[in-house]
Amino acid sequence: MKSKIGRAVFILLIAFTVTSTPRPAAALDFGEVAGRTIDAVFFRPAGVVRMIGGVVLLHPAMLFNAIMSPINRDSTVWAADLDRYVIEPFEYVFTRPLDTDVAGG
Repeated sequence: MKSKIGRAVFILLIAFTVTSTPRPAAALDFGEVAGRTIDAVFFRPAGVVRMIGGVVLLHPAMLFNAIMSPINRDSTVWAADLDRYVIEPFEYVFTRPLDTDVAGG
């Protein structure tokens, strides 16, 4: 019973991490050093977890797209899913400057 609850909590945590990204509108006003520290210690690792979860979730999404492909015939859903689950988290973690979302910059 405990393993099922733990697994459910883990799946919900991954789903929350994958679907949530800090937005500049909800930014807090910290000093530059504190903002960079919070970004490097909390947000970047959460972004890596989101990217890994996105790679895992991309496979079922691709399966559903393949099933719907004869009906839908819209090829842009493949690129949209790749952008949503892999490219956006990758850019958030590796190309965004430090302290961008924390200090509202």
